[in-house]
Amino acid sequence: MTRFFMTVSEAVHLVLAAGGIGRGGELYVLDMGRPVRIVDLARDLIRWSGLTAEQMPIVFTGVRPGEKLEESLWERGALVEGTGQDHVLRVRESESAGDNLRAAVRALQRAARAGDRASAVAILHERIPTFSPGVLATADGTASLPHDHLAGDVPTVAP
Repeated sequence: MTRFFMTVSEAVHLVLAAGGIGRGGELYVLDMGRPVRIVDLARDLIRWSGLTAEQMPIVFTGVRPGEKLEESLWERGALVEGTGQDHVLRVRESESAGDNLRAAVRALQRAARAGDRASAVAILHERIPTFSPGVLATADGTASLPHDHLAGDVPTVAP
């Protein structure tokens, strides 16, 4: 399992750089190099704290439902270009990414009101190819399937 990490100073750099070059609505990401394997990070943190693997064993609990094994900073098909700022990239999603968003939201609302989990998942997967439905945690710490949350109060979108 891999993830990207950034320090607070890197995050501040990204926000300031994007604020200085952005015109509105653009997506900027920091060129963060290669992703870090979580197990390597855990081993490094144990070693840096002066402990050994025997003193602080790593327990593998498995992947949570819906969790990605690899993180990506943009969707497939996105155009990624430099900005002239060190390590700051501009990401332009495909033109179809914003097409018919309002219609997709309305379709999701209909599926939610009807309690139609299969349709809701299909709509989400069509709009977000990397979408992966999983188990949702509830306020009391128990787990419930996403279809339990589809009915009830659903926000509406103005026409």
